Amino acid sequence: MFRLTLRSLLGNKIRFFLTALSVVLGVTFVVSAFVVTDGLRSTFNDLSSDIFGAQDLTVQPSSPFGDSQSDLVPLPESVLDDVLALDSVDNALGSMFVDGTFPIDDDGEVPDSFGPPLAGVNWTGNTELDQFVLLSGEAPVEPNEFVIDQTTFDEGAFTIGQQYSVISQASGIEEFTLTGTIRFGVDEDSSVGARFTAFETETAQRFLGREDSYDSIAVSLVPDASIERAQAEIDALLPANSEVVTGEESEDEFNDQFEGFIGPFRTILLTFAFVVLFVSAFLINNTFNIIVGQRIRELGLLRAIGAAGRQVRMTVLGEAVLVGLFSTAVGLGLGLLGARALIALLESQGAEFPDGPMPLEPRTIIWALVVGVLVTTLSAFIPARRASTISPMEALRESSNLSESKTGRRTIIGGIIAAAGIAGTLFGLFGSFDSTTPRLIVLGVGAVLAFIAVAILSPLIVEPLAGVIGAPMAKFFGAPGRLARSNAMRSPERTAGTAVALTIGLALVSTVTIIGASLKDTVSESLSNSVNADYVVTSFGALPNGLLEEVAALPEISATSGFGGGDVLLNGEAETVSAIDFATFDSLIDAELLEGSFIDGGGSVALFDEKAEELGLGIGDSMTLGFKDGRSADFTVGAIFGDNSFLDSINIDDADYHEYFSDPSDFLFVAKGADGVSAEQSRAAIDSVVAQYPQLDVQDQAQYLDEIEGQIDQLLAIINVFLGLAVLIALIGIINTLTLSVFERTRELGLLRAVGMTRRQTRRMIRWESVIVAVFGGILGIALGVLFGYAISTAIPSDVIASVKFPIGQLVSFIVVAIIAGLLAAILPARRAARLNILEAISQN
Repeated sequence: MFRLTLRSLLGNKIRFFLTALSVVLGVTFVVSAFVVTDGLRSTFNDLSSDIFGAQDLTVQPSSPFGDSQSDLVPLPESVLDDVLALDSVDNALGSMFVDGTFPIDDDGEVPDSFGPPLAGVNWTGNTELDQFVLLSGEAPVEPNEFVIDQTTFDEGAFTIGQQYSVISQASGIEEFTLTGTIRFGVDEDSSVGARFTAFETETAQRFLGREDSYDSIAVSLVPDASIERAQAEIDALLPANSEVVTGEESEDEFNDQFEGFIGPFRTILLTFAFVVLFVSAFLINNTFNIIVGQRIRELGLLRAIGAAGRQVRMTVLGEAVLVGLFSTAVGLGLGLLGARALIALLESQGAEFPDGPMPLEPRTIIWALVVGVLVTTLSAFIPARRASTISPMEALRESSNLSESKTGRRTIIGGIIAAAGIAGTLFGLFGSFDSTTPRLIVLGVGAVLAFIAVAILSPLIVEPLAGVIGAPMAKFFGAPGRLARSNAMRSPERTAGTAVALTIGLALVSTVTIIGASLKDTVSESLSNSVNADYVVTSFGALPNGLLEEVAALPEISATSGFGGGDVLLNGEAETVSAIDFATFDSLIDAELLEGSFIDGGGSVALFDEKAEELGLGIGDSMTLGFKDGRSADFTVGAIFGDNSFLDSINIDDADYHEYFSDPSDFLFVAKGADGVSAEQSRAAIDSVVAQYPQLDVQDQAQYLDEIEGQIDQLLAIINVFLGLAVLIALIGIINTLTLSVFERTRELGLLRAVGMTRRQTRRMIRWESVIVAVFGGILGIALGVLFGYAISTAIPSDVIASVKFPIGQLVSFIVVAIIAGLLAAILPARRAARLNILEAISQN
């Protein structure tokens, strides 16, 4: 039986290739997702080892709440002296790492800003605990000197010995002389894309805003010293909100920070891989249904000569297993290429990935085998079961055919699954969950059941809908059009099975399109209605201190407000707060003030109405906020607002932000032109101040809105590229079905050619049949996408999506895409049908 199974597969190599290709794409996606994320994890594990490997202990600030590493209180410089005085300590090194520090080259350009940090650090020359190595020139030893990493030097227009402007958030712009280049990593570059600007320690402390302090202290112990005892001795010296941990613990903490990104990133990629495999399952199921239908006489003959139903079933399943094994092997090989393609795609949209290994872990191979073989085998199970029930005498009849499922049973089963899918989807949308993950799982299960129900029930509407879709072809394209319409209508299961992959792909694309259009419409309307400011100034790092005051002092500007923020402790839980200028904010942003007012002078908070309701607070009520330096303060609710487009749920005044946060920094600010001043004058005034900072971008309302919408479009583009693989698989499915259909109808096509149908008419007939199938799948998919898009958009909180928008033009364009896909899918089957030898075709049984 195995030889028969192998001969059946190899007897139709095109069928085997097309069936395997869909699984190959899915396995490739799974492998690529694991390879990319495993590579990132390996890279960052190596980086943590490089940073902390030589350290026995690390002294660092600690957060009294939450896991946020921002706004931690730096360590006093005296801690380093106290640690060095201990007998168990051999060496100790204080260091700084401050993001948003970079030089401006001779062309006025700054290093690439998206992704890894642009860090300001201190140069120590400590070869035991410091990973920085001088590559060229001289180390910075004077207050006016600095060095940069080799990559920044090579990519920019820099010359050693010349003076350059260097920017930091704490000090703004200062002039320094470039004395050399450095590398992070003793043996090789271990920067993982980060850029470094280094100064001698005292200069770094001043310029980077770390006066008399360090961000961390690396400690190495004398030989044979007890790490536990030394840790206890150092701990006794430390001020509040600081800690001493082992090098191993530091590595684990460092890796955990990146795992918070890598884990969800892999989940997202695997979700798209599941979509691809899910669509592939329908293609495989339909293909094996057709194959079994075409081999009824062959399978009946096997039964007649003594083969048991179980043996026939295992023959069909054996083909599926071989397809799965082949697909897995190819998918594993292509997965490494797919990983690089995936990285290239994301980098083309602005992301940045470090150079690193592409490991193929044993776990990845196991998952690929499970996914490839299991999906293929399960997809072929029902066709295999139907094959095993073929009666030998019935199958050997001249007109034998594999009967389609009974309508009544199909309706009942499909209805039950549809009800379960709808219930799961509704519960996922409107049910109560502790976190997002279980909600997404329930939604995913509901969507899967809904698509299965569509696959089961869609044959019930094929005949009337295909008749309507094919009517124009039958009317305007003569006999080829009429025959194409008839072919699509006469086998509802096959037509529906072929179209369902395209249905799922376009349903998902349509859903994403509707959600994206609704989000863009909400953002556009919200920003248009809420932003009274004339300009929004953004930065890829924190705004330099003093910049906002410079702009506010311009006579052409009437009001400004920065936007900062950080974490606080409220009722024992970490919360994020925004920091704004209460004195000017109301004139710049319309936050739909419902009660109270933005009280200037500090000591008050402004709450989003939903947050106020959640906390049970009203105007005049008191709330206590805790800060990372250990202090806490009582605040009075001064304002309750209804539009949080620009604000967090909790907002404090800029004065309180600078008092209670150790490293306050704004990430953008808004400004309004003075009365009687033209837009050109106010814009020129702001530009005159901002021009010295290349990292800043001044935008008017329209430009800022365009940028936000562009970011949404960029995200949707990436999602649709991934979902496009499902559409590609649907295209493969149509090619596969039409090719098998041509083989099945060889005698029929020969008779049509014999009575006068030309090769051109034959090609047209196959093409129009393909278009009917594709349009049927497209209409059904878009209809489902509209339902899913409406349901999800409605369930999303109103402050994110206020109303549902249906982009009619884009949805119609998907039908056009379906027509084009149908025409492309028909090229090879149509050519094969037109090239059939008439006499040989007629002679076939």
